[in-house]
Amino acid sequence: MAAGVPPGGEEPREIRDVPDDSKLLGGPSNTTDGVPYLSDTLPCKYLKKRLMGKGAYGEAWLVNRTSDNATFVAKTLQLKGQPEKRHRYAFAEIKCLAACNHPNVVSYVEDSGMGGDQVVIVMELADAGDLGTQLKSHRVRFSEREAGILFAQLLLALHHIHGRRMIHRDIKSGNILLSSSGLIKLGDFGFSQLYDATVSGDVAGTFLGTPYYLAPEMWRGQRYGKKADIWAAGVILYEILAHKRPFQAQSIQELKKVVLEGPPPPAIPGCSRDMEQVVRMILVHDPAQRPNTTQLLGLPIVQHFLTLFLSIVSRDTKIPEAIRVALEQDLAKVEHDVKNNVNFDEDTADPHFESMVKKEAGGQWKDRYLVLRPPELVMTLAPGKEAAPGTDRSKSIPIAHISSVCPADAPTGPGAPPFVFAVQLVNGTALVVGVDSLKLRDIWIGKVMTALQMT
Repeated sequence: MAAGVPPGGEEPREIRDVPDDSKLLGGPSNTTDGVPYLSDTLPCKYLKKRLMGKGAYGEAWLVNRTSDNATFVAKTLQLKGQPEKRHRYAFAEIKCLAACNHPNVVSYVEDSGMGGDQVVIVMELADAGDLGTQLKSHRVRFSEREAGILFAQLLLALHHIHGRRMIHRDIKSGNILLSSSGLIKLGDFGFSQLYDATVSGDVAGTFLGTPYYLAPEMWRGQRYGKKADIWAAGVILYEILAHKRPFQAQSIQELKKVVLEGPPPPAIPGCSRDMEQVVRMILVHDPAQRPNTTQLLGLPIVQHFLTLFLSIVSRDTKIPEAIRVALEQDLAKVEHDVKNNVNFDEDTADPHFESMVKKEAGGQWKDRYLVLRPPELVMTLAPGKEAAPGTDRSKSIPIAHISSVCPADAPTGPGAPPFVFAVQLVNGTALVVGVDSLKLRDIWIGKVMTALQMT
């Protein structure tokens, strides 16, 4: 969900005084007051109960928080031997998850920070498994009505994420988590395969799952953005309806050829014409011709499934009242976005942007003016007033020196801004910037991501 990592250069002289990013990204170590953060024996902060899954980069554990015995999922990501740039990239993804707040997105609880050989990310537990396992078992066959309600929830989650100027980048059936309340939870932010500009050898090594959902632009090694998430959602919809994947092959090379050169997927037996049309309009090679979440949510058939979903939510006593209210509010926002044809790509298409911001200096947050004008990001005292290079009142950062951008924890103290984002640099430092509104923060994140060619 974060921007890519373009090639860097020498350390910009103007930014050496930026705070250490471990203060932004969850804490300095994998211990709490000397007690292990995650362990299979006491004392520890989170006690392992059962291994839920294991992959090339880490494990997922069912855990209990020892302070109150609450149950969560703790996912570990191995950092040992990985480049420092990858560490920061992963943490940018984690903070993007922390910035999300939606009933159909797995809730972030906390993380262990950057210290040690691994990072632990604690998330809410979805207690009914995942969609990928259900589909592979062949014991469950979803009706079109059930498929439509599942797909509508996935679109709501993506609409929320894309509205925060983020992309998920690893949409697949195994990341659609199920709960006993009937709600789906989109998960595994920060654990998506760290794709570069091309489908690398690392991706080939994960052929057991993820590559089936890669969009054509990713196979071609092109820059990709929100429409890659949409493609993957279309693959999932086909998978639920047809009980098989739309593109199948025995090798990574063959799968690439099938996706890029093969015929369209076969028609889905028993599928209505309207639902089949939704699949076809998503699975198009040109991302510019692929619909965004607003357009999909405005389709009559999707509106029908949203109405059914709202009816279920309003009557189901297993859904907590707070979640019910949040869903009703979100659906009202979606209706507003549909009626006003809100397109989250439009306001980030041009990376140029500028506004008043706040920058911490000497323990105080002071007014500054931030200007994004590729190929550089410039901070000054006021509009049109740039200080001499090398002074602390004016900073010029080449875009090529920026590795990623992500939300950061809001600071405390007099004059502290309510919303903060961190522009992380390839040299390991970060420029921490505060703004007065959530919308302005998200616009800045989207603009910087656009400048990095990752939206």
